[in-house]
Amino acid sequence: MMLRVYADRMSQPSRAIVIFCKVNGIDFEEVRIDIVKRQHLSPEFKEINPMGQVPAIVDGRFKLFESHAILSYLSCAFPGVPDHWYPADLFTRAKIQSILDWHHSNLRRGASTFVLNRALGPGLGLPLNPQAANEAEKILRASLSKIESLWLKGNAKFLSGNFQPSIADLSLVCEIMQLEVVDEKDRDRILGPHPRILQWIENVKSATSPHFEEVHGFLYKKRTTVIKVLEASSKIGTKRSVVKLCFYSKKIRKTKNGDRPRTRKSPLTVGWSLIQLRISYLQCTHTEYRRGEVKRDDAEGVWSSAVAAVAGDYNLLQVIFPNIFVFVFRLDASRFYVGVFLANGIDFEEVTIDFTTGKHRLPDFKEINPMAEVPGIVHGDLKLFESHAILCYLASAFPGVPDHWYPADIVSRAKIQSILDWHHSNLRRGALNYCINSALGPVRSLPLNPQAAIEDEKILSASLSKLESVWLKGDAKFLLGNFQPSVADLSLACEIMQLEVVDKKDRERILGPHPKILEWIDNVKSATSPHFVEVHEHLQEVKARIALLKAA
Repeated sequence: MMLRVYADRMSQPSRAIVIFCKVNGIDFEEVRIDIVKRQHLSPEFKEINPMGQVPAIVDGRFKLFESHAILSYLSCAFPGVPDHWYPADLFTRAKIQSILDWHHSNLRRGASTFVLNRALGPGLGLPLNPQAANEAEKILRASLSKIESLWLKGNAKFLSGNFQPSIADLSLVCEIMQLEVVDEKDRDRILGPHPRILQWIENVKSATSPHFEEVHGFLYKKRTTVIKVLEASSKIGTKRSVVKLCFYSKKIRKTKNGDRPRTRKSPLTVGWSLIQLRISYLQCTHTEYRRGEVKRDDAEGVWSSAVAAVAGDYNLLQVIFPNIFVFVFRLDASRFYVGVFLANGIDFEEVTIDFTTGKHRLPDFKEINPMAEVPGIVHGDLKLFESHAILCYLASAFPGVPDHWYPADIVSRAKIQSILDWHHSNLRRGALNYCINSALGPVRSLPLNPQAAIEDEKILSASLSKLESVWLKGDAKFLLGNFQPSVADLSLACEIMQLEVVDKKDRERILGPHPKILEWIDNVKSATSPHFVEVHEHLQEVKARIALLKAA
């Protein structure tokens, strides 16, 4: 059966998947999922991706979502794909995986948020947010600087000093290309100081020609629409709100006085001036709907897209070195690496990097991880950071590690990778920020932020519900219906264990409604006993320290 790719070409990761398939001659059917029409929320599509997001693929009976997991799978599952995209060499692959993991919380976070708040908002029924755009631009600029200084050194044409592109090159460049929809002066201001970035983008375009430009043609066409909506939105008065919706639902007409909604009544009569509010939106669309001038599904699709926008193997070469150095701080999620080492008998030296005293910012540690974050490892000549990349590397590099942690089977491995990719932008985002804003802030010399903690808890609770309903089905003890743990089980369980530092009543309120989650955590503890409990003892020390700070 032919590979099916479910995509919307306005989606950066969707474009990366489509380009990859075209460049590598993979026979596939592209199935457009129009987000504006809410097709991503249909029961049929949710059978493929329960998260209701693009891209996703179906290969035979195998369904997969999360773009990085898909790219990795395609590289391994189709023999005609050249090795440079996702090398079999363990060191090289680990470095690519590290970049992909970094992408989630850095470049993607900055670029997508900036574009939404600077340009795409009005087209989705959202106001522009200059303050949010400014904050996102800082993250975006910092990310571009990191790419340029860390991965685009020397005369190499692609990331990590390579002369041929990898899936990391394609994924990150497609992310940056989303800037095509913003004003040219904004794009020049952001990208202008980064000549290596601009040259690298051209290199990726050239290496994937003509498919790169063809796939991005959809984005270029949308740019004209976005500019028109922005121009209308910048005008004072009711007309701004009218044009903003009407243009996207194709209910606009030209007059000598400019653009007007295609309606016989004045904007004020049907309440267009309050288009930001749901009730006003319903009044407006209902009037148009009764006249037969707009379909209810189309009108609701515009609203839905706005709401959604607020909220994307062969056996590896075995390489052994005599010892491995692990740089961790057990308050952080690096705990689960220590658990992996202990549970699998890997010989290692644990080096504590206490970030409450600033050790992670010292030059010596930045030689290991230029991002100045834990964990990091040194294994012979290899220096590696980003948690999931480290876990996958360890499971592959040491022959004594049982296969269930990170299976050699391509399909099983891809499913695990999909969970790990989902983790970055969902469970980790909710749990980490909730703990900081409700408990850990003072330990890091930060104020508590109860309002932010409320929003973080919503993300965390939604993530726990997804985890329980999608991956903890049936009687299996671990994720994906498995009866032995994987690196995904360990990583996500350790994330949730961070809640040990918050008040008991808060922890019970969050975890109480999820009995499957609680049982699963106990299963992970049991499978990694006694090391899981020993490594997590540090959290109790931190909790005591938090209590002292509160008392003071």
